[in-house]
Amino acid sequence: MRPRTLAGAAAVVASVVSIGACADRPSKHWDWERMRAQPRYEPYGASAYFADGMAMRAPPSGTVPRQVQMATNDSLAVTAPSAAMLARGATRFHIFCAVCHGERADGVSIVAHNMDAPKPPSLLTPRARGFPPGQVVAIITLGLGRMPSYAAELSTRDRWAVVAYLRDLQRRESSAPADSMSPTPQ
Repeated sequence: MRPRTLAGAAAVVASVVSIGACADRPSKHWDWERMRAQPRYEPYGASAYFADGMAMRAPPSGTVPRQVQMATNDSLAVTAPSAAMLARGATRFHIFCAVCHGERADGVSIVAHNMDAPKPPSLLTPRARGFPPGQVVAIITLGLGRMPSYAAELSTRDRWAVVAYLRDLQRRESSAPADSMSPTPQ
């Protein structure tokens, strides 16, 4: 038998076997209906299984839902960032963020100028300053709008360093005289 014919025959046999595996018919070994409609408790419902009679269980100690963790894990609020952290954040910001948001985080960059709307926003606006640090980390991690996720490029520590640098930059820009905040011509 030629190799092509053998490969074709093997493909036909594999398709027949896999189609048979996907059948939606009851058999003596599987209780398909039970798998489709499994019994469950309603939220806040009663349960005879647990001693307190409640179906809902408290999460294990120390666990936090992912969304809450990203919004409240504000390590920057607990400790002041070190000079090394700010320096690391500055380098990461200038590599990954400044391309679109500008060197001064004011939204002025060649890439932003050449983009269609919506353009990358200024990170110096009162709205951007009002974001909690955990929310900024979440935006860097997950992306937002046209901004992609940078989770693969920036470690968690680097994301927090970028936020620390951004907060420092926002603080410095808000205390600068008004004329020095005007964008530089390009």
